Amino acid sequence: MMEITCFGCRGSHVVSGPKFSAFGGHTTSYRILSPECETAFFVDAGTGICNAVLPDSIRKAVLFFTHTHLDHIVGFPFLPALQKKGFELTICGPVAAYGAGIKDIMTTLFAPAFFPVCWNEFPAHIRFFDFQDETQTIFDGTEIQAFRLPHSCTTLGCRLKIGNHTAAFCFDAELEALSADETEKIGRLIEGSDLLIADGTYTAEEYENGRRGFGHSAAETAAVFAERFFIKQLGISHHSPTADDNTLTTREQLLKKRFSKLDLSFLREGMTISLS
Repeated sequence: MMEITCFGCRGSHVVSGPKFSAFGGHTTSYRILSPECETAFFVDAGTGICNAVLPDSIRKAVLFFTHTHLDHIVGFPFLPALQKKGFELTICGPVAAYGAGIKDIMTTLFAPAFFPVCWNEFPAHIRFFDFQDETQTIFDGTEIQAFRLPHSCTTLGCRLKIGNHTAAFCFDAELEALSADETEKIGRLIEGSDLLIADGTYTAEEYENGRRGFGHSAAETAAVFAERFFIKQLGISHHSPTADDNTLTTREQLLKKRFSKLDLSFLREGMTISLS
């Protein structure tokens, strides 16, 4: 069994107000728990991670950063587990194009000009692990496979396997910009996954009319990709900050109708998907 909880699925920046209440306003953060694994996993630390409380029995976690744009890292200093003495947190993330590892980048986030506490002053014990394209490793029996995605900075997707269940995450990815070979490579890595959470910031019309090259996908592209590679369930994430609840509900309904054979949903803050 694997439980994936969405603590934030908004892209670019936080939004608030009644018209955003159904899908939520926090930026990207997901938590993965499984009774088969004593380690919790997080993918990205947008503002949503501030609410990502862990059961008291869990004393270890891995946080995988897909990339280091602010909307994916700014919530990290407020992760509740950082306040637990003896808690072990492994920070994973990409190596920047200019050679900086994830520790170098996160140390900058905790510089006095931006935050009053240094990362090594929290009660939790933190260590860092650099990922690159095709890095594959195992944490506490859980396999993580990384793969490069097209975005405006070094960005990785990941495939997480716990027991017999697999979830893949492709945030902030312009899937339309992949070459045929790149599409095939990534598709084969995550083929048949129980769940794919993918960037669906735009409609196809928006993408073609002024959003090409912005580093994000149309939800239709993610759905075509999921069908082609036999993904069992597709969750659309990284909702545009300009898209309110009515807009996203309409888009979701239209996409469900068009891709009627695909188990598809636009993800909502607070939503938990159980793979069993």
